Amino acid sequence: MLVTACAVNVRVGQVGENARLIRQAIERQPIPPDVWVGPDLALSGGGCQDLFLDDSLVETCWQELESQLVPLTMGGMCLVVGMPVRSEAGLHLGRVIVQGGRVRGVFCG
Repeated sequence: MLVTACAVNVRVGQVGENARLIRQAIERQPIPPDVWVGPDLALSGGGCQDLFLDDSLVETCWQELESQLVPLTMGGMCLVVGMPVRSEAGLHLGRVIVQGGRVRGVFCG
């Protein structure tokens, strides 16, 4: 099993661009990984502070995850993507586990 941990130079609040950068980093791997693990808040960009108060940031993260990153997992690859996640308890630093074309789990810390 090949696990790849990848640091991506993401931009704060540029969710679509960050998803594109993550996708490109994965696609550039000489051997496709079985598991790809990205940094905290890879989709939203770290240091978002005030942006976390805007519900559209969290919604945009889910949309870009679905449109740009979930399709990468159709061949069996597992992605662990850091992004803000909202629950009944509030806003969390989350990890979304994606495999087989769908979200398999969400972990909040």
